[in-house]
Amino acid sequence: MSEKTLWQWLKTQTDKRGWHTVRVEDVLNVGTPDVNYAAPSGMEGWVELKYAERFPPSGKPTFSLSHQHNLSPQQELFLTRRAACQSCSGILAQIGKERFFIPASYASEFNSFTEEQFRSTNILEQWLDE
Repeated sequence: MSEKTLWQWLKTQTDKRGWHTVRVEDVLNVGTPDVNYAAPSGMEGWVELKYAERFPPSGKPTFSLSHQHNLSPQQELFLTRRAACQSCSGILAQIGKERFFIPASYASEFNSFTEEQFRSTNILEQWLDE
């Protein structure tokens, strides 16, 4: 699995629901999330994709162990600003075979999330059913 595979899964899920989902590679605006979407309900937002092979030992932060998977300061700022504007943006993380949608309001805490925090803040089903 990889971030590319996570994107393919997201695209399949959103296409089935009639969403318009676009992968964005913006080299000029560092921090722009990976995906922009619009749902038929009128909901729009940005999604940063993150992937890790597994959860670390109990109680330890998931993404801070592998610096390449951390939210960058620019990504954190982008998502925090979107959360302040009530945007439906967030982080779609896959850890092992599990997927989580973490609202943008948690961006400043994301890099230190433990497995328990992923489970308690996950709104993937609600988000996709919007």
